[in-house]
Amino acid sequence: MSMPAPESQSVDPADAEIPSLRETATARSVHTPRGRWVIDVILVIALCSIAIGLDCTRRAVPSPVYPTIMALPPDAQTSEPPSMDEVWQLALSTGRGSPFDAFPRDTLVRNVPAWTAVQGSQPWWKIWTNLGHVTHPPLYFIALHGWRSLFGDSDSVAIALSMAWSCVTLVFIYLGVRLALGRSAAFWSAAAFAVAPTSSYFAMEVRSYSMLTAEAAIAIWLLVRLTLHGPRNRDVIGLCVTLLACMLTHYFGVFACMIAGCYALAVSGRHWLRVLSFGLITAGLYAAIWLPRALEQYHFVTAGIEFLEAAQRRPWWSLALALTLPFRLLAEAWTWPPLGISACGCFVMLLGVGWVAVRRPSVRPFADWYAAVAGYLLLTDVLRQTQQLEFIRYGAAAQPAVVIFVQLIAVGLVGRQWLCHVAGLALCAVAFIAQPNAMRHDAPVFTSAALALAPRMATGDALLVYADPAVKHTVFAPEALVLEFSHVPGCFPRDAVLVEHPPTADLDRALRGRQAWLVTVTDEVDVSRLLPGAKVIGQAEYWLAMDASGPQIAYRVSFPDVPATTASGLP
Repeated sequence: MSMPAPESQSVDPADAEIPSLRETATARSVHTPRGRWVIDVILVIALCSIAIGLDCTRRAVPSPVYPTIMALPPDAQTSEPPSMDEVWQLALSTGRGSPFDAFPRDTLVRNVPAWTAVQGSQPWWKIWTNLGHVTHPPLYFIALHGWRSLFGDSDSVAIALSMAWSCVTLVFIYLGVRLALGRSAAFWSAAAFAVAPTSSYFAMEVRSYSMLTAEAAIAIWLLVRLTLHGPRNRDVIGLCVTLLACMLTHYFGVFACMIAGCYALAVSGRHWLRVLSFGLITAGLYAAIWLPRALEQYHFVTAGIEFLEAAQRRPWWSLALALTLPFRLLAEAWTWPPLGISACGCFVMLLGVGWVAVRRPSVRPFADWYAAVAGYLLLTDVLRQTQQLEFIRYGAAAQPAVVIFVQLIAVGLVGRQWLCHVAGLALCAVAFIAQPNAMRHDAPVFTSAALALAPRMATGDALLVYADPAVKHTVFAPEALVLEFSHVPGCFPRDAVLVEHPPTADLDRALRGRQAWLVTVTDEVDVSRLLPGAKVIGQAEYWLAMDASGPQIAYRVSFPDVPATTASGLP
């Protein structure tokens, strides 16, 4: 393998107006004037300010994937309640693991803590070994733990971490495209990311996808530097550290990192042995740090994929979703219904990007990175008949490459600066028009029930959650409801019970003389048969995201001081 030859010997007239790889390759030793860097800093700060401002004004809308699960009252649709998955992330960042997943049934658990609170949480190193029933690596949870320890444990503080990672993504998109295509293309690529609704989707979620996107942007920037300057030690080490962090943030990062390693090896020329050594060290660190735990959790990964399985899909449907992925990574809200139109447009766009990648070595990292992410999702969906391509967050690592696709075509194929500005402005306009529908909840949201009932719960009231064992509920539905209640400030610590049957003698004795709220995840419940001898002394309506038919009823009950007669069973 040999290093790509510099392309400075012949310059096409069409490229003369735009800084490109040809100009950059011949000016490696020329320092950029300080004044030009000042302009870059001002542009990046302005774009980050725009991105943060737009993020703070956007609202969530129900998910099209699970419309019945996401049915919320009109007032809840604009309140952006955290989903069950987001609250779960907060609990994991405290080092407590997933205590709700192992919550005992028909047993009074006393003084259940606020599982998502930083106060009283475990040290950060406990997070690493306390991720049972979780498919994700630990790096995001450790970062979230440190962030919340410094700035507080409110939801807004946790979201601010995702917004900070989003700004990091924007900065490195600008730096990478500036090296490959010049300042104009860099500005419009970063601007497209700043106003894209999907960027807000990641930036306003308490999840690891914004961090994964930032690491992808850093890795792509370093790959461009390797292409331009060769395998310098600082760039190779920086790339290895970034790829290791990427793999320790999300398991979907592994496949893109493998492609990135192969690409770095291919452009290393006669220094390939040094690059390979660094790569093997990185792989060894990952294997020692996380691979044993990842193998232990393999059955949870496969269970998660099975959860996404639906009716048998034809391969052409998965291919169509793969072709629309670039469009959805910019403006997810426009995915439905113009699937065919957007697929045709994206197919043409991807062909253009492929042609640019052939002409310009500096833009190949963008195309290769996107191909690794989208190709893995497509292959999995076709082979296992899953629908991971319908979940836009699974393609998060590809977004830094996607936001410059239009610039790749405008600059790489035509090479006119005016077209660079026109294409960038058009792309930003499309993303900005779609921005009112930036976010979609595609995980169960139980916060509306907890927020409605928590203010009515007295200090000594117990929380009883009933789920009919004969009814198959959404994954973790009863346990998730307890988790959501524990996340409401001031609601926990509190005694709680997951009720499946009429109370046993031990539970009956524990509840004597007490008052409690009975919350259900079923349509109807006969309190007199579920809790023999208990007296209903109040009730309240609440909305549960699993129930699309209307509000449900929570009952405030009082237990007598004398033993109750246990019913034989429930209908």
